[in-house]
Amino acid sequence: METQLQTLERQGSMKEFLEKLRASLNQLENEHGEIVLFALFQRDNPLELWDLIVSASWLHAYNLESLQTVCSSIQEILTGNEILKISHVVILNCEDPTVVYLRENYNVSNGHPEEMIDCEELSDRLGFTIKRGRLLRCRKISSLIED
Repeated sequence: METQLQTLERQGSMKEFLEKLRASLNQLENEHGEIVLFALFQRDNPLELWDLIVSASWLHAYNLESLQTVCSSIQEILTGNEILKISHVVILNCEDPTVVYLRENYNVSNGHPEEMIDCEELSDRLGFTIKRGRLLRCRKISSLIED
């Protein structure tokens, strides 16, 4: 059973991890352009690893160059132990149904790391259990039209 001190250490470590990912997000946007989705999802598994999901018009799903661009950015900022917290980096096209669903339901522009999502509904949509979700960027579809 986790002690209160261990919980506080884990939360502090998570906050720092999210801040570094936000820095990576900002770096990618400064160098390449707007990102519409930058999110972490933790599947329900004993290792408690995270999937990093990224979507932008300048990124392409199943494209090695796009994947390398994102991975290089996070590798520059995260420590080796922090990188090990990420099990997958997934690039999704802006039209992907998961991206569209998230953009219709959430609007996170500043990347506040405490922004969590309704994991139960998302799990039902994806067909596997999401334990936790953090949105560092999720541009509402209408906000892009208005800009």
